[in-house]
Amino acid sequence: MKTMRQKLSFGCALLFVCAALLLPFSVRAEEKKWGTINATVNFREGPGTEYASIVKLAAGDGVYILAEATAANGKLWYQVECTKNGQQLSGYVFAEYVTVGSEDFTAYLRAQGFPETYYAGLIALHTQYPSWQFRAVQTGLTWAEVIAGETVVGRNMVYYTSNSAYIDLTDVDENGKQIGRDGYSWVTASRAAVEYYMDPRNFLNDPGIFMFESLSYTEGAYTESGVSAILKNTFMAGEYTCPDTKEGKSYPTTFLEAGQASGVSPYHLASRAKQEQGSKGNALGKGTVAGYEGYYNFFNIGAFATSTGGATLNGAKYASKSGSYGRPWTNQYKAICGGAKFLGSSYINKGQDTIYFQKFNVANGANLYNHQYMSNVKAPASEASIMKKAYTQEILQGTLIFKIPVYRDMPAQAVP
Repeated sequence: MKTMRQKLSFGCALLFVCAALLLPFSVRAEEKKWGTINATVNFREGPGTEYASIVKLAAGDGVYILAEATAANGKLWYQVECTKNGQQLSGYVFAEYVTVGSEDFTAYLRAQGFPETYYAGLIALHTQYPSWQFRAVQTGLTWAEVIAGETVVGRNMVYYTSNSAYIDLTDVDENGKQIGRDGYSWVTASRAAVEYYMDPRNFLNDPGIFMFESLSYTEGAYTESGVSAILKNTFMAGEYTCPDTKEGKSYPTTFLEAGQASGVSPYHLASRAKQEQGSKGNALGKGTVAGYEGYYNFFNIGAFATSTGGATLNGAKYASKSGSYGRPWTNQYKAICGGAKFLGSSYINKGQDTIYFQKFNVANGANLYNHQYMSNVKAPASEASIMKKAYTQEILQGTLIFKIPVYRDMPAQAVP
């Protein structure tokens, strides 16, 4: 006699078969595979151009292949799942527009310990940049404890004009006014914003992947032309004359020397200075802070607002003090080399060797969720984009190493 469960299972299977017979196409379930879209293509509700388009997929988008579908005209389509514009979608793509990931690379990802929800993005990147290396960093931390640690009031912030969904609307004073946590302009980020920007799966794409690039120095991996390309069209593109030594030197050479001495990638140093200074440079990069003229701070170290002064003033005060990292920084060379040593000894050489780990400290176990270089929750995504734009094709086609965190008990899909 069949049990109730067996009867239900048989009934469900029969319904599925009957429904399939009514469809104008046939579907054959596949062992889950991963693929990459190789052209701009419509993502459709069914296998055929007669079905409505849900959204357009672009070359480089990653997909999970769930099944093969033969359309009424005999053409092969794939039933796939993907994440697009922050949404989990299911639909169909013409098979010729999907490059199926190699079993060898899938096995490599599995051996690294990446969850399957990471595969589609990484396979898409590997297809485009086969020399890149992806390394899983097993943090040993649960998703719940990480989010709890990073949603402490004031630990992650957004600009006060951000969409309200990004702002912790409960962080207000007795009059109901949003509390500024770094001057009045920066306010506490919402839990939803923290979860989105912390979920690595949202950034396994180009250029998001650059927030995971290893920032440690690799001998022979950098060129002066590469640094020059990063600094192009900025005030750091050419040469400078040290005000106190009257020595002439180029910025690209300085960043190369600073990287080698500090154990930090010169490409990262140049990109970080460009991010902190902008193309024209601020008063810290030009040594023109009122009352502290002649002191330089290219990485804005110590530049945060307090009750005794604004961020720029405090950054200049830090640069003017004697002691660690070759201070006082009385010229451009000292400031770049000293700042590089600060980044190396304080962050990169302690395991916080990606932009992600510098923002979200889940790697330096001695001080979890603290000792974070920046407070802007969006900073890793912003800096990743800047780094990618600065890299030449020569750099991009080379061997770049990416260290990507993995957490225990993560949500089933990327946080939208």
